[in-house]
Amino acid sequence: MSTTPRRPRLLALLALSAFSLACSDDPNGPSGIEGTYALTRIADRAMPTAVFDGIYYDDDGGPHDMLIRATSGRLTLTHGGTRYVHRVDLIGWVDGNPAVVSDVNDHGYCERAGAVLVCESNYIENVAFMAQIAGDDLTIVQDLSGEGEPLPYLYRR
Repeated sequence: MSTTPRRPRLLALLALSAFSLACSDDPNGPSGIEGTYALTRIADRAMPTAVFDGIYYDDDGGPHDMLIRATSGRLTLTHGGTRYVHRVDLIGWVDGNPAVVSDVNDHGYCERAGAVLVCESNYIENVAFMAQIAGDDLTIVQDLSGEGEPLPYLYRR
């Protein structure tokens, strides 16, 4: 099933959520948000840690134990927080054997509403996320493994 029809709904939901969150916060939001934020925690676990640890089904339907761990990451905001570059280094194992896993390398644009950024990739199709900024902390919720559920990723400047 194609995810293309879901994209407008996802972006509309993200925009509505951002508007709701922005209305409850300082309308000016945090100042000076530009900079590089280092990935420090995933789902409240210290780095490095798993982003997926479960069963993966191959193209023939065969089950395999898969573990994908993030070893480091960073998210850089530029142009007043309207542009981002996102990188997360991943390593993986399938059935206990080392496996090739693609790192996250992404960039795109953000719209800011107070302490919330609604971002969309101009590099990877159908990638959009919302970022909440609180002081030097930036939190996004995403499924970076592509195999699991969205997790909260905490980045700190």
